[in-house]
Amino acid sequence: MNAKIGSEDCTMLIRRVQEHGGKAVFFYYGCNHPGHHRGDFCIQDQTSLPIGFGVFSGFIQYINGSDE
Repeated sequence: MNAKIGSEDCTMLIRRVQEHGGKAVFFYYGCNHPGHHRGDFCIQDQTSLPIGFGVFSGFIQYINGSDE
C-alpha cells in the first residue's frame, strides 16, 4: 500500500517498517486542551483517556484475531 501518510514525526517510522515488509499504523485521539509542547503540560481531560485506550486495545485485539 502506497498511502500518503503526511508529515507527522511517525511518518518516517511507518515508512521504515513498511520498507521491511511490516505493517504500521498511526492514529490520533485528541481532547480539548491547549497543547502538548508546553512547559506546564498536564493531562487535563482524564475522561477521554479510557476511551482512547479502549480504541487502541480493541484495535490490537482485532488485528491479532482475539475476541477477548
